Parts: sequence; structure tokens; C-alpha cells
Amino acid sequence: MLPERWIAVPPWVRCLSLVAICGAALLIAEIMIAQPRHRQADELALNNHRESQKNVILRHSLLSLMAANRQVEKPSDTLSAERFSAMAFIHRAGGKVEKWLPESKPAGLEAAVRWERLPELFTHLSRYRSVSLKGFSVEPRGGLLRLNLMLEISDEA
Repeated sequence: MLPERWIAVPPWVRCLSLVAICGAALLIAEIMIAQPRHRQADELALNNHRESQKNVILRHSLLSLMAANRQVEKPSDTLSAERFSAMAFIHRAGGKVEKWLPESKPAGLEAAVRWERLPELFTHLSRYRSVSLKGFSVEPRGGLLRLNLMLEISDEA
């Protein structure tokens, strides 16, 4: 009965019906198959971008740590035999000595320094043959840092 009705319909209605059925099938396929895959691809691309950014940050951190290690791992023959001067040591890094107690054991040095110059101070301190660092603390103070060093100074120099 349905095939007989189909044949009785004018040809242009049959063509239009077939086009409509095919269009509806393509639309359903798009909604059910293609869109979820596009969303999944977008999410994966976003996750990939986030992971790439994390890798860049980690790579920069690693490079800076490697550079810092190269500076610290100097051979022992580069140790300075010059006499330690707290004023010259702190002023070299653009800081200001606030308190210097050389007679106490260990000697105490309190200074205000810029945070950018702090690693340089420790690197320079490691080059003194007659000075060894026993402890330190760093606290924020306005735009500067308050650096407290406990140093053991030998009289070898």
C-alpha cells in the first residue's frame, strides 16, 4: 500500500521528499557524531596549550637553576684570599649595612638589600676563604629585604 502511494505521488514531491529525508539524516549525523568530536578536539587542544605553557615555565625554571648551579659550582681555587669587609660586601650588591657584630660568635650582619641582588650576595660570599655561612634569614621590609647573616670568620686571611 505504501509503495503504491509513493508511485502515485508526482515526481517533484518524491524528489523533494528524498532531499528532505537525506538532509534530516545529515543533520542528525552532525548533531550526534561530528559536534561531540569537535568539542572533544577543542578540549584536547586547550589541554595541550595548558601543558605547553607549564612546560615552558618548567623549562625556564630549570635553565635558571642550571645557571645558578654553574655560578655556585666554581672550583675551590677561585676562593678569594682577600680580607672580608662587611661594608664592601654589602655595598657591592647595592645594599646598606644596618648592624655588624664582628665580635660575637658567630658574627652577625644585618643589612637591607634589593631582592634581585640576593643570589649574587650569596655567590660572592661563597668565594671568601675565611668566611663560612652558619645561618641566615630573609624578611620583607618595604621594597627591600632585611637580610640577617650569621658568619664564622676565621683569621687565616
